[in-house]
Amino acid sequence: MQKLSRKGLAFLAILMIAMTAPILGAEAKTGIFLGAGGGMAWANQDLTYYRQLGEQLPATDLEQGFNFEYVHLGYNFLENVGVSLQYGSGTGDGSDTTIGGVPFEVDQWRQDYLALNIRGTYGAMDALDLYAELGGGYYWFYMEGSAYGDEWEADVDPVVGYRAAIGANYFIDNFYVGGELSYHMADYGDATIDVTYAEGGSDSWNYQFDERINVMLLQIKLGYMFPI
Repeated sequence: MQKLSRKGLAFLAILMIAMTAPILGAEAKTGIFLGAGGGMAWANQDLTYYRQLGEQLPATDLEQGFNFEYVHLGYNFLENVGVSLQYGSGTGDGSDTTIGGVPFEVDQWRQDYLALNIRGTYGAMDALDLYAELGGGYYWFYMEGSAYGDEWEADVDPVVGYRAAIGANYFIDNFYVGGELSYHMADYGDATIDVTYAEGGSDSWNYQFDERINVMLLQIKLGYMFPI
């Protein structure tokens, strides 16, 4: 609960800045911008799994990992207001545990996102723009690992998730480098579990995942602004 409270406070802070940034009034750069980024990812959710017959498995903590934002695209159509689109992924591994002395491992978790946002921008200085974004879009979640010596993969059906972010861009002519902190939240439901058994053969079944995944991303972004 302590972790969730800290994330809740961070989300509220980002939300307040996102709502007030356009009101600040200082002129920022207008135009179309395009870039990419990367950095660190934190997911603090403890996941609880059940086998097909209802046996509860130990909770798994999603560990710190990395973020890759493959592309971000946006349009500041007014001096303080714009829209933006991001496509990226946060990924890491999970804590390992044992079930009756048998290892249960999460080798990788990954959350992909495609988010559309309203954007408020504040021109702090001639070469520095501050911004806040609030929006949502499609989120996907995936995990893989091993249990009882068997290899498994979990593909969770995409759902609508939510994103809030604050950041700053420093411009050198029309090129920019910046830092961004973003919070991502999605409530997942149905999943497909694929298992490859150590003794041979495989199986697949549907699973009700029913988990809320909270991910915080801290990244560096690079891009180019096309003035309009």
